[in-house]
Amino acid sequence: LVPLLKEREDIIFPYMSDILRGDDFMWKYWIMDLIIPDFSIEHKNALKNDILVLINDYDIYEDTESIREIAKECYKNCGF
Repeated sequence: LVPLLKEREDIIFPYMSDILRGDDFMWKYWIMDLIIPDFSIEHKNALKNDILVLINDYDIYEDTESIREIAKECYKNCGF
């Protein structure tokens, strides 16, 4: 499924910000781990602030800590 999503970047990109701002921890984790780092520079830059919010604004719970860590990794892997 991941290769297909990556091939359809222009189709899925408009939904990425909503996912990052939503409540589904699994979707957030997987798109930051497997999809966003391979996006175009333009799309990565458009999601930069959403990723920073996940790095900086989460309370520390088991699920949110894993989101914070993958957001940090995604940020680094995006070249920011």
